[in-house]
Amino acid sequence: MGREIRRVPEGWEHPRGITGYFMPLSDQTYEDALADWLKEREEWLADEATRKKAASTYNCHTFEDWHGEAPDPAYYRPTFSGAATCYQVYETVSEGTPVSPVFPDTDSLIAWLVNQGHSRHAAEMFVEKEWAPSMAVTPRGITMNIDVFDDPELFTAAEVEAGPIEEGDKND
Repeated sequence: MGREIRRVPEGWEHPRGITGYFMPLSDQTYEDALADWLKEREEWLADEATRKKAASTYNCHTFEDWHGEAPDPAYYRPTFSGAATCYQVYETVSEGTPVSPVFPDTDSLIAWLVNQGHSRHAAEMFVEKEWAPSMAVTPRGITMNIDVFDDPELFTAAEVEAGPIEEGDKND
């Protein structure tokens, strides 16, 4: 969760709902999400040991119990009609809504980020890594989004290189 840079076509306008607000959308088409879900379902159905463990340990008797319902097209971006050659910043606390205009190149995006009050270093790191966490808490306080790249104590070079923490990778 946080901020990410998505590739979008020139002239892209993120869909809005009936209230006029942006509709949160995953950066994946419904067709691709459904294909992934169906593939995982087939694998689950073929793995009797996982099904038995799911039923006995978690009371999950169907793939839907275990993994969740099939993707809902309302939460996935449409298939682009043109090449996704431009850049746009999205918040990803929801499935994703834009928080910037569309930019033709990364130099324009960096200039916009700097104009929004971020340091050039943070803007360049964000563009390089294409993501930033929502916030981080340190002894000095809370650092938000792109600005985490300005805190040398917050991210070591290895942590920045590794990218966002995926579910199951946490050291709890």
